[in-house]
Amino acid sequence: GQIRQSENRLRQRGDIVLRSPHTPEEFGAALERFIAPEAAGYKSVRNALANEPGDRAVLVALVRGHAERGTAHLLELYVDETLVASQFGVVCEGRLYLIKIAFNEAFADASPGTFLMASLLKQAGAVEGFSCVDCCVRQPWHARWHPDIEMQEHATIPNKGTARGLVLYAARTARAAFQNSLQDKSTVS
Repeated sequence: GQIRQSENRLRQRGDIVLRSPHTPEEFGAALERFIAPEAAGYKSVRNALANEPGDRAVLVALVRGHAERGTAHLLELYVDETLVASQFGVVCEGRLYLIKIAFNEAFADASPGTFLMASLLKQAGAVEGFSCVDCCVRQPWHARWHPDIEMQEHATIPNKGTARGLVLYAARTARAAFQNSLQDKSTVS
């Protein structure tokens, strides 16, 4: 429901467009575009790349190097021609490590970061190269996406705030525990 609400609020402001760079040069330009909304937001007083030249240089070099190998990820969300949210990361051994996300705070009421993450998860099943998204560090907002999400051809994210979602979550948790117990037994044998 929250994702639909976010999409509706964004659509009220204009056309939604998702863009991903393809060449190392496009990645470089997209990373530079990432800097502005991050520096203008709440991260500006903490860990924005604009404030941390060393972090910025390392991450830009890392992503550009991965772009040259075809293992970089960058997804931008635009409303009309305005950059609303951006995220970047790298793919290693079938896992997308999502390093940073930023959003234009003028669109905060539309939860653009949530919409962008949902868009990424929808694409993940269709994108070759990774089957898992790892947020790298644990932050409170990650709980919304659950600590472990395995990508499937058709993934659904249970909303534990509803009875149906709570049942779905409980069933998935029970299935995972059962599968883990089977693996533990086969390891002991």
